[in-house]
Amino acid sequence: MLDRNRPSESFDPFPSSSLTPADVVRLQLDALQNDDLLPENLGIRIAYRFASPGNKAAVGQPKDFLHLIKGNPAYHPMIGFERAELGTLAYSVFGDQARQRVWLHRSGRTTAIYCYVLSKQSDAPFTGCWMVDAVIREA
Repeated sequence: MLDRNRPSESFDPFPSSSLTPADVVRLQLDALQNDDLLPENLGIRIAYRFASPGNKAAVGQPKDFLHLIKGNPAYHPMIGFERAELGTLAYSVFGDQARQRVWLHRSGRTTAIYCYVLSKQSDAPFTGCWMVDAVIREA
């Protein structure tokens, strides 16, 4: 994870077929954790890049995603959390879908639990890229 006290100015990742599902979850978490320290909601814009085409169709434009993250109490804990704990990554039978549970901590206690749902894309321009289909708040 990035250092919450000194986010890297060069942190600007994009989807790539070389990234694993766990890499994608970590990149999205890093971006959201430090969004309040990055210019012009860069963290939320990076997180949106890793949303699957189906997710983007459901959520809408980047401005809609920004409103969802910052305006919805279910997702607000994703901004500026102190530490993330990632559970075991579980793959589907065919290996093209994955789920990962994430515990976010602030002030020494768990503040939210999410389940990341990812899929390996089969269509250009994201062929072979793992992307986020949904982030479900569990607690």
